Amino acid sequence: GGDVSCVIAANKVLLWSYRTDGKISGGVHVDESGVYVASQDHRLHVLDRDDGSPIRSYLLPGPLLETPVVAQRTVYQYCQNEGLFAFAVDTRRTLQVSPARSNCAARTRFGPTSRPIGVTAVCLEMGHRDSCDIKCAPVLN
Repeated sequence: GGDVSCVIAANKVLLWSYRTDGKISGGVHVDESGVYVASQDHRLHVLDRDDGSPIRSYLLPGPLLETPVVAQRTVYQYCQNEGLFAFAVDTRRTLQVSPARSNCAARTRFGPTSRPIGVTAVCLEMGHRDSCDIKCAPVLN
């Protein structure tokens, strides 16, 4: 399996730890809505930031090797050989599933102030590139 831990950097105190049934090969996304962990157990785990308790788990049809991307209250997750999935952060429902492609990924685009400004979903199929840009709503201070 794979482990995700939350540690206070200043004094290296472990706050919580969570174990998945599969390895974690991508990164972990953390924001105000939770901790998003893609695992090779075919699940996208959503954890509470404060105590690491599970909020939600999405079962996808294949192993998850890429880091989840969250933008505009939507979670984007590529599932190997199955395509790109999108889930609403607030309602937890599936918003869209791209057709299976030979390669597909979602990447966050950042503006000059390091704030996310959008997500580019790129799918490659036999040398052909299809991409779509999803714009993020402006962030107000």
